[in-house]
Amino acid sequence: MSSWTQVYVSGLPKTKLPEDERLEQLLQERYHLVQDELLTWAGQGSTVVKRSQDSVCRGYCFLAFLTQAGAQAAVKKINTDSQFNDKSVIKAELSQPKTKKAFKSNVSSDIRLRRYRAPPAPKHPVLKSSAPKKK
Repeated sequence: MSSWTQVYVSGLPKTKLPEDERLEQLLQERYHLVQDELLTWAGQGSTVVKRSQDSVCRGYCFLAFLTQAGAQAAVKKINTDSQFNDKSVIKAELSQPKTKKAFKSNVSSDIRLRRYRAPPAPKHPVLKSSAPKKK
């Protein structure tokens, strides 16, 4: 079973333009992502361009590949010819998935401990009636 492999591409221009689709097209044209069968690029629409809240490119994107060998070939190809346009020199590397932060404790074992939580507060206070109990 194969899994997707992402390539982290940095050094993109930090501007609003080009839009995601055009940037993807520029990368495809420059590095021949579709024509080269070895690369196994996932295709149009699979590129994730990171942008800020005001739609300015943060300077990096992720290209998705169907195989790790294709992703490694793309990294080599991009880094060999890294002049993206007149102003930008880009760099590529295999993306490292984020790891979940481990819970730190003073216990030196591999057992994951649950954090202590206070008991929940009652939703409705129980009122004690002053009326005498029926026998």
